Amino acid sequence: MAELRIGTSAFTAAGWSGSFYPRGMQRHDFLRYYSTKFDSVEVDSTFNHTPPHSTVKGWADKTPQGFVFSAKVPQVITHEKCLENCEDELSRFLQAMDLLGDKLGPLLFQFPYFNRHAFKSGDDFLARFSVFLKTLPSGYKFALEIG
Repeated sequence: MAELRIGTSAFTAAGWSGSFYPRGMQRHDFLRYYSTKFDSVEVDSTFNHTPPHSTVKGWADKTPQGFVFSAKVPQVITHEKCLENCEDELSRFLQAMDLLGDKLGPLLFQFPYFNRHAFKSGDDFLARFSVFLKTLPSGYKFALEIG
């Protein structure tokens, strides 16, 4: 039977305090509470930057066994460098995400649009992405989202 996980695209959002989270709950307690209601979450904040190791360790420590994190690959890789010359950034991101251990789920490459300066067509994007995929280390799950 297929495994089904239920979660949201973040564990914090405007308006959740007092509606989802009990009124007065401190922000640093949100993830621990969230993980009592859901068994997975997509971390959007990693799209902006690779989080510090202490942050990732905190996520792992605040969640029970069996909880799964999906994380967006930083935009410096997908948007700024457009999958080229980004080995160092990808390595730093993977080292941080490795701190989740068996709680690490898919890592999401999000491309909401095609950068017309980097790619003249969808075929150009797919050609570059195919080359990039061959450089990815084994042992990880990756997902692709194109908006």
